[in-house]
Amino acid sequence: MATASTIVTAALRKIGVADPGETLSASKMSGGLEGLNDLMAQWTSEGILVYALTQENFPLTSAQSYTIGTGGTFNTTVPVDIVSAFTRVSNIDYPCEIITVEEYNEISQKSATGSWPDYIAYRNSKPLGRIYVSPVSTGTLYIESKKLLQNFATSSTTCTMPEEAMLAIKTNLSVLLAPEYGKSIDQNLMEQANRTKNVLKSLYATVPKATFDFHGSGPSNILAG
Repeated sequence: MATASTIVTAALRKIGVADPGETLSASKMSGGLEGLNDLMAQWTSEGILVYALTQENFPLTSAQSYTIGTGGTFNTTVPVDIVSAFTRVSNIDYPCEIITVEEYNEISQKSATGSWPDYIAYRNSKPLGRIYVSPVSTGTLYIESKKLLQNFATSSTTCTMPEEAMLAIKTNLSVLLAPEYGKSIDQNLMEQANRTKNVLKSLYATVPKATFDFHGSGPSNILAG
């Protein structure tokens, strides 16, 4: 887990603007946070989608399903996916199996009650997603979800992400901030920034769907030259 503060500090250390163990001044942190959010916005516009793991908890009220998203029953950012979950009842945690919406639809007694849910399913939709639980119960649902990382609200904003994403953000932020401090960019740093960004492109970049325009009558063979 990292905070925006630790990311900015690491980026500035790479270009010699911050010393190891230094606490950044308010102006350096503010400028670094602005640069960090500019970088994330630029990558999003390029289709490089960085995801962070987020842990949250919400009260269950014996409903069969709950909306999740800004203004939803679970008022938070809409997750891309839910990767794990458990329910806490009287300070005891019970794991929930993640199933597909199709599997949930096959459950015949959706109103059946229990002490905690055995299964949850998630439908990713906008503006609100929906979480289905079975059996219905009370307690507190804890979920670990994958969310699109677009910005850091404050320097204390925390996130958990794959190491390759974290390294790419730190090195590319260093390159972005260097001119602001009159620092030249070391060739090794530039190569590392390019290399790590390309790794993210290969792993997370969105790819436009191909379209084909076939002319003439009769069947077309896409394997033919």
